Amino acid sequence: MAWLRDSGKIASAPREHVVRSGESLALLAQRYQVSLTSLRSANNLRNDVIKIGQTLSIPATTLASQP
Repeated sequence: MAWLRDSGKIASAPREHVVRSGESLALLAQRYQVSLTSLRSANNLRNDVIKIGQTLSIPATTLASQP
């Protein structure tokens, strides 16, 4: 039997984003408060090149829970 420790954090659900004109991977990482590395990894990207109309998976973030 494994015991889980309550870390006091809540994970948000992953979501998707359709790239629009003027958006960059860095902008989306900042908007969704995730790292560029995790955004690249979630979408199997080797660099920061994205295209208009491309659907990106936005990785779940971990939020501190309210006491």
